[in-house]
Amino acid sequence: MTATMTWIMPSSRLVRRVAAVTFLTLVLACLLAQGADAATHITTDIKANTTWTTGGSPYLLDKQVKVLSGVTLTLQPGVTVEFNSGQTLIFVVEGTIKAIGTEANPIVFTSVQAAANEGVPGQYKGISLSSGAGAEFSYTHFEYGGYGSGGYYAAGELTVQGAASLKVDHSIFQHNQYAGLKLAGTGVTEVSHSRFEENGDGVSQSANAPGAFSLTHSWLNNNVEDGLYSNFLKTSTFTGAVIENNEISKNGHVGVDIQAYCESPTADFPHGHGNDIFANGNESDGDELATFYPCKALSVDWTSNYWGNVDFISAREPLLLKGFICELTWPKEWYEAATDQSLGYLAYSAYETNALNPPPGPISTSIAAVLDEPMICPDKSIEFYKVKQMHNSFYLAPGEISESPIPIE
Repeated sequence: MTATMTWIMPSSRLVRRVAAVTFLTLVLACLLAQGADAATHITTDIKANTTWTTGGSPYLLDKQVKVLSGVTLTLQPGVTVEFNSGQTLIFVVEGTIKAIGTEANPIVFTSVQAAANEGVPGQYKGISLSSGAGAEFSYTHFEYGGYGSGGYYAAGELTVQGAASLKVDHSIFQHNQYAGLKLAGTGVTEVSHSRFEENGDGVSQSANAPGAFSLTHSWLNNNVEDGLYSNFLKTSTFTGAVIENNEISKNGHVGVDIQAYCESPTADFPHGHGNDIFANGNESDGDELATFYPCKALSVDWTSNYWGNVDFISAREPLLLKGFICELTWPKEWYEAATDQSLGYLAYSAYETNALNPPPGPISTSIAAVLDEPMICPDKSIEFYKVKQMHNSFYLAPGEISESPIPIE
């Protein structure tokens, strides 16, 4: 009897202990599961100063939300923001947003699908800074958004409107359907030490009178269309973008694509130094730097860059090539040089098949000069060829061409 009692009592205590441990384990597992599934759904505008913490992350945007004017939204390092309502969903900032992450704990803007490992470009529209807004992003990732329509420059994952100001550093824009960064306003934008990879365009600047823009120590690589696209009207008056110490390579169309009127002041055109610009477009020759409208050479300063495999041509006399164009007739103006040609110009051709090699002068072509049928000049003395497409060139001082890539960090 005593032996039996001695054996039964420990077993009862053991059973109770096992049951208690099992209960605590289930409670803990339940709590952990709830924590893993926890998310903060954002369905109303942000009307007072607010901080989004890691404890409330991820933050799910279930509808269009605004940060109202005069209000500051702060994101802590490690916060993830997920767009949860389709391609047209946009996050509008009228006030101020500060997203300062760290290298170990970046802040991430992404889609709900991408968070579930099902991300594709264009799953939401993106973030829009309204006129007067202010934004600062550091160690922030922008991905799988940028939904839009039209050319790749026409929309962006992060869009700057009006007089909004923006500062970005150590951030990544990737897998966005249209531009990673779209500049459509007059405010000041500063970008440094950031990556733009596998977007439509890396950065697009398209406005009547774009604001000041500087891009330094950054990478624009492997984007579908252009690394940097810039478009503005001939009536604009602003200081051209400063593009310095970047790598712009392996983009599908042009490294730096400038679509501006010939009548625009040359000060309006982007200019750059210390960049590595190579292997864009056709890798054997490259569409490195081009403008859309055919006109005379422009004294836009792109000195001290590494260009990879492109042709550089210096011209010291105004060009009028007999046998190619007629004197005093169109398209002579295409080949007019700037007043002082002794400084030299950049020229290249992308495709050699059925194309004319660039003449010895200030011509920069991304399609080269595609020959049409020969024509006779008015005096019937010489033949020339009409040119279907040409791109103008930029000032490039001799002796200042880097023969090897320039370290950007």
